[in-house]
Amino acid sequence: IGTLDASAIDDALGNFSEYNVTEDLQEVAADYGAEAEFNYSVDDNNIFAIKKVLGVYHLLGFLWSANFIIAISTTTIAGAVSYWFFYRDAPEKRPSWPLLTSQYTVVRFHLGTMAFGSLVIALVQLLRIIMEYVDQQTKEMQEQSGVLKLVMCCVRCCLACFERCIKFITSYAYIYTALNGDGFCTACFATWSLFVSHGSQVLMNAFIQQLLRVIQCVAIPITCAIACYYDSEYVDDNSNPLIPAGFALVFAYV
Repeated sequence: IGTLDASAIDDALGNFSEYNVTEDLQEVAADYGAEAEFNYSVDDNNIFAIKKVLGVYHLLGFLWSANFIIAISTTTIAGAVSYWFFYRDAPEKRPSWPLLTSQYTVVRFHLGTMAFGSLVIALVQLLRIIMEYVDQQTKEMQEQSGVLKLVMCCVRCCLACFERCIKFITSYAYIYTALNGDGFCTACFATWSLFVSHGSQVLMNAFIQQLLRVIQCVAIPITCAIACYYDSEYVDDNSNPLIPAGFALVFAYV
């Protein structure tokens, strides 16, 4: 897209008047007493519009693909854990390969649910990105109007909260799908009913998830850095082990 210009598009599309179909259209128009000239040209404004449309199209595809992979991963892990939880007293009923079994179940029966849920999240994220673009393009107008600046801040805040709510509900819906095998809309409705009836437990689960995520983000990089430090010190006593340990810390966190 970056090397596309008006002449390239004109060469690719050509002049429609060179084809027989155009001559036939001209003959039909002549029968009605009209003159027809069928030429196609693209100016710089059209090129810029095409780039915008293609950019939004590829961005939506990237967001959809990323959320689709996350949805499959979440549902697969939930299904594998459910085997252990519900058959913990009957190990003979558990599959030998719970993760692969859960992966097969998701791919075989629930890809449509994963695609639809990830599309909903991708559309919300795309809307947020577009709003951020509009916010950047209207900075000068916002400096001149405090009301416009307030409106933009409120809209951005509402979209951010809406995205988090959608992600929160869909994450539980994926788990519900892994447990019961229901579709996305049914799972979302059941998830919402769960939030209404057991709100305190849901908040406690969310708090524990955040706590475990913080511990994970801190413990894993520190462990990798310590292991790299002692390994570097053992391999070469003359080198400074802090440098590779620092790189290990950064990359493990990322």
